Amino acid sequence: MIRMLLSLVAVLVCAACSARPDSGPALVVPDSVAWNGDAELAPVLRRAVFGPEQLNGVERLQKELGRNLLIDRAAAIAEDTSAPNIVRANALKLLANRRAVHELTVFSSALGARDEFVRLAVITSMNEFLDLAPQTATAILGQGLRDRSLRVQAQALQTLGDRDEGVLRAYIASTSNAELRGVAMDLLRVAEERGAPLVPDSSGRLERTTATGVRISFHPAQRWPNWDAAAGELHIQTPQSQQPVRVASGVEVVGGVIPAFVTADSAWLVYEANREIRVRSLRDNADRKLADGFAPRLLPFSNDIVFFRLGAGVGKQSTSGTATRFNVVRMPLAGGAEKVLGEVTATLSPTIKGNYAPPRWVRVRETDGRFFLMGDIGKPFELPSPFAG
Repeated sequence: MIRMLLSLVAVLVCAACSARPDSGPALVVPDSVAWNGDAELAPVLRRAVFGPEQLNGVERLQKELGRNLLIDRAAAIAEDTSAPNIVRANALKLLANRRAVHELTVFSSALGARDEFVRLAVITSMNEFLDLAPQTATAILGQGLRDRSLRVQAQALQTLGDRDEGVLRAYIASTSNAELRGVAMDLLRVAEERGAPLVPDSSGRLERTTATGVRISFHPAQRWPNWDAAAGELHIQTPQSQQPVRVASGVEVVGGVIPAFVTADSAWLVYEANREIRVRSLRDNADRKLADGFAPRLLPFSNDIVFFRLGAGVGKQSTSGTATRFNVVRMPLAGGAEKVLGEVTATLSPTIKGNYAPPRWVRVRETDGRFFLMGDIGKPFELPSPFAG
């Protein structure tokens, strides 16, 4: 889903650029430039294509100069406003290829370049830093989403994907481009369906709408703001219904994540209430228990769910809290045998959302076609491929 959405960005922005006078002229880049400002780095920096030949040159230079000197010289070139734009952009790509985290300020500064080619190089380079320095890389992508160029905005949106719901919401509120706003809204919707926190209204009510128009809402009966937690009722409204329907009470929401998700075909609602995983038909409202557990998530592109259950053994006490084991369980929506996929360990603490289990606010994230549970559960937990077999 994410890759399909992001593949639309380039098409949409090209259409926008052809229709809007403020989009700027077509981006034209020469094959190479005559530059010899750094005799040793020039052969890998002055061509427009920073490909395998140039990367092999970078490897040779690192052996000759050492990593630190190579990075220092590339950073100086990237900051040199008198250097040709191709050279500056390739210097940024070199820094990204070397994953030079300590030079991220150079990338942020380069977003002020007048040339669009340089700014695009900044944004594409963030792919190398999102795992190493997610907060800084995401902030730079947020800068890119405020760029005057639609091409830079589109590239920032493509690189960001569904990683940061706050940045997406800010972009949706500020952009005047309908096509890119639509893609950002779809990315936000996917993020929310996979566990991104929602923003409550003044009464603490949470609500989100699926791609097919099913509205899921949570109405708190009790709230614990210091814990970022609440308990209350789950309601649902389909496009065919006139009024929302109360589904269950005893629903616990922690970290702004409603433990309820609708299948892609809008046939089933999966939810947690009173520490039970339940499934409800949206066609005839038949409701049944699947298993004991909490924090259900849909396994993308499948009819299976994953959820959590307290594991065996006593948690290890420390000053930061209690290290507690949780089983990750997979089960078909249709019911049947469940399968324990593995175990995660998370720290329960009164200072972290009132001792609630961190799996309650994990997210399903996609990386290169692989899906992971990510959050305060130690290292990412890889889920089975929904495409296998």
